[in-house]
Amino acid sequence: MIKLSSSSVGSFLGVELATVVAREMIARYKIQREQTRRELEERYKKPVFFAHEIVSCRLKRQLSKTLTEVDLSSSFTPRMILGEIIEYGLGQFMERLGFTKPENPCILELDDMVVAGSPDYISRDGMILIDVKYSKEPVHRDHHVARMEIYLTICNAEKGVLVYFSPSGIKSYEVSNKMEVQRIKYLASSSNIPQYPWECRLCAFKDFCPAFRGERSG
Repeated sequence: MIKLSSSSVGSFLGVELATVVAREMIARYKIQREQTRRELEERYKKPVFFAHEIVSCRLKRQLSKTLTEVDLSSSFTPRMILGEIIEYGLGQFMERLGFTKPENPCILELDDMVVAGSPDYISRDGMILIDVKYSKEPVHRDHHVARMEIYLTICNAEKGVLVYFSPSGIKSYEVSNKMEVQRIKYLASSSNIPQYPWECRLCAFKDFCPAFRGERSG
């Protein structure tokens, strides 16, 4: 952690705050997730796919393991930091509404793989899942819907809710469809590069990706 003197605290407090939040994200979303992956692969003796990986570009999955520094640096962006702060502050309010953070990921074991994932919040009876997003506009995205459909399947829940926080409003969208297991397997093994047309424009690995050609940036 950055050590600040009383004379410099005003100038560097924002830097220290961003550093603390980003490092917390790295610890929770990257380091702990990979530790969970290793534990699950050791237990099941099968490759493990997380829900967010299934709905993203196959090359992005590979590059995130090879270019770990680039992957980690993606946490040090204002959008990611603001989203993390919002989610952190929501915890106590979600508890009042009957939702808690899952202690363990949901698991679906298939013949040749294991699918794992955790929504942001889950109701006490386990039937309603909540995922919180920070966005410029409170409009639901196809990949968020697809991920929630995977969560509903692997968590055996009845309904999912996507909550979008943005400067222009707060909106929620219900997701009731579960993704069929065959569809999950297809996406996990998909060779689509990218999975969605907009992925290249926002991808942290585009400067290193052999499949990236400038025409996809639009």
